[in-house]
Amino acid sequence: PAELSIAQAKLARAEQAMKRDDYVNARIYAEQAEVDAKYAWTLAENARTQRAAAEVDKSINALRQELQRRGQ
Repeated sequence: PAELSIAQAKLARAEQAMKRDDYVNARIYAEQAEVDAKYAWTLAENARTQRAAAEVDKSINALRQELQRRGQ
């Protein structure tokens, strides 16, 4: 995902800043990387949840159809 790539890039910037003893920017980039990584995780978790919900809906619809066939 693009969001995870952004987080990784900011983490790399943080590491570079640390090597330059630029601790202020290192901290800023590290904090931004953390936020971006959490956002990427949230998007991935949301997608997983949506897939699971779609599977449940599919199963419910299959059960309804089966009940309708048996009820007729």
